[in-house]
Amino acid sequence: MLRRRVPFRAAVTLALAAFLCPWRADALQLVSIEKLDLAPNQYVTSFEIETWAIEIVAVCRIPPGWQITAIESIDPGGRLAGSATGFVANIGENHLTNLKDLFLIAPPSPEVYQAPDVPPMFNGSVIVGTYDWDDHDEHTLPLNTSNLVMRPAKGCPPPSQN
Repeated sequence: MLRRRVPFRAAVTLALAAFLCPWRADALQLVSIEKLDLAPNQYVTSFEIETWAIEIVAVCRIPPGWQITAIESIDPGGRLAGSATGFVANIGENHLTNLKDLFLIAPPSPEVYQAPDVPPMFNGSVIVGTYDWDDHDEHTLPLNTSNLVMRPAKGCPPPSQN
C-alpha cells in the first residue's frame, strides 16, 4: 500500500509545482544593469524599469544600502525599482558590478511579440548624480537594450564575497 502512495504523492507534488511555477527552468534569465557610461565623479542613486509580459521569479541581489521593489500587475505590466537609502549608498563608477544579476525573470513566449503594438519587455531609466562640493546635480538617464542585459541562468547566483 505504501508503494502506491509514494509515487502518487510525487506525481501530485510535481503537478502542483508545474501549476504554481509555470516557467521552464531552461528559459530563465538574469537581468543586469550594465555598460553605464559614468564619469569618475558620477554615481547611480536609483533605477526604475517598467516591464511587459515577463514573470519576476526572484530578486537575486540587493546592493548594500539599497531597497529593491519588484511588482507584478494583474495585467502583463510590472515594475522593478531600486534606490539608495542614503547618500553614502549611491553606486559610483567603480562599483557598478553591484547592479549585475539583480533579477531572475521568465521572459515571455516569442508569440507575445508577434502581435502589433506590443510594448517593449523593458523600459527604464537610472538617476545619475555628480559628486560636487556645492551641488549633487542629479538627472535621468534612459536605459536602452545595451544597458539592460539578460543572460540565461538556472537560478540566482550565489551571494558574492564583495
